[in-house]
Amino acid sequence: MNPMALQNNEDLFEYLVQLGARLETCQHPELAEIVNQPSRFASGSASEFMHEAQLALERVRKDHPKGLSNSDLQDVEVVLAQIKEAFRKIGGA
Repeated sequence: MNPMALQNNEDLFEYLVQLGARLETCQHPELAEIVNQPSRFASGSASEFMHEAQLALERVRKDHPKGLSNSDLQDVEVVLAQIKEAFRKIGGA
């Protein structure tokens, strides 16, 4: 399993930006836009930002876009697990 560990929402923001760029490179502009949308919430509510990020990453997982490596897809799973754990800890989404 990939040891990607996010420390805060800034790390999550950076991860989403990188994933969006990777999706653009792989010729998935629509999915890249979906992944980039949560960044609009980064300066507002932390839980709203994380929820939007979760929805976007679940879409990537569901679509399983060609061009993403197994490592990329493992990162998506690891980040989703971290978001879910954060919500579990605070009793949210």
